[in-house]
Amino acid sequence: MIKKRLSLSEKNYIREMVQSGLSLKNIANRTGKSKTTVYYYFRDIRGRTILPITINEEKSELVGEFLGIVAGDGCLNKTKQHHYRVYLFFNKKEHAYVRELYTALFYELFKKQPSLFDRKERDIFILYFCSKEIYFFVKRYLTWDMTTRKSHSVHLKSRNHTTRFKIGFLRGLIDSDGYLSNDRIVFSTSSMKLAADIMQFLDELHISYGFHIYKEKRENRVDMQHITIKRRDRNKFLKVIKPRERKNICAGRDSNFRT
Repeated sequence: MIKKRLSLSEKNYIREMVQSGLSLKNIANRTGKSKTTVYYYFRDIRGRTILPITINEEKSELVGEFLGIVAGDGCLNKTKQHHYRVYLFFNKKEHAYVRELYTALFYELFKKQPSLFDRKERDIFILYFCSKEIYFFVKRYLTWDMTTRKSHSVHLKSRNHTTRFKIGFLRGLIDSDGYLSNDRIVFSTSSMKLAADIMQFLDELHISYGFHIYKEKRENRVDMQHITIKRRDRNKFLKVIKPRERKNICAGRDSNFRT
């Protein structure tokens, strides 16, 4: 797809606004163009203002946690205009959890905060990074069958990671797509390979669990793998994995959980 260039008058208008000190966001709003389109010309006038993202992969536990969240409740998108986006989906009741992620995970890992998109018509809000670096960072670790839904086949490309990475990965998964209550801790996934990742990591951490496959009877639905932490190891799981404190974690999820 050929990108439509700005006209000479549009570029001159942008030049005048840049020289007057207006921000990229203000210029985009006034011209009705996307910030990405405006920035292409904005940079020629003012110079590079958006620094490339650097990913602190030395913090392997945070790397694992972020990838666990993406595996559980995220997706990737590359637009026809070659814009790279990483999306994370959250229930609107999870504000406290998301606020903690902003400071304790996203900034520590990327020195960048995601943008927020509020789906007012639905009970969710979406965080997203517009970043080629983060997009391909995720692709280096996670893979899935591109011909079906990501959740049905997503898994790690390799299980050869540090113990801290594995702890973080399990934390990200239980926080994003798991079930945690006063009585039960359950990982649920429709991906058999992701279930295998989870069980191997739990084995290596010496945390006992039960495994159960729920056979889906409805059409166009897939079977679910449930990995339930044994009651005797509940406290050990909480101590080792340290799920982030979330208010009303079970609200909106219990009805989707089947034994």
